[in-house]
Amino acid sequence: LLVAPPADALAAARILTLLLRRDGVQYSLTAVGGWTDLAERLAGSPDDADPDDGAHRLAVCVGCGATRDLTGLAGTPGGATRVYVVDGRRPVHLKNVHAGEEVVVLCE
Repeated sequence: LLVAPPADALAAARILTLLLRRDGVQYSLTAVGGWTDLAERLAGSPDDADPDDGAHRLAVCVGCGATRDLTGLAGTPGGATRVYVVDGRRPVHLKNVHAGEEVVVLCE
């Protein structure tokens, strides 16, 4: 989970982490302070992810990411990364809307 500092994003992240914890889903929560921080987190691969094991990498951006193009950042070899964007800011970048399965924008 990549979470921006506004209060609504923190509240949404709290609810989401409670649901994930209740279902026994492993996750990591990371605060992002701006666009460069978000880009670094999406471009970097986690230590325990192995692209050859068939597992998919999943990122959930809460309160960030809708206004910028995430398609180039989320791409990993083999297309193993999927990014879900939950952001109330507008306008939403059109490349994110038309990215297919790589970037999924959740609208209110």
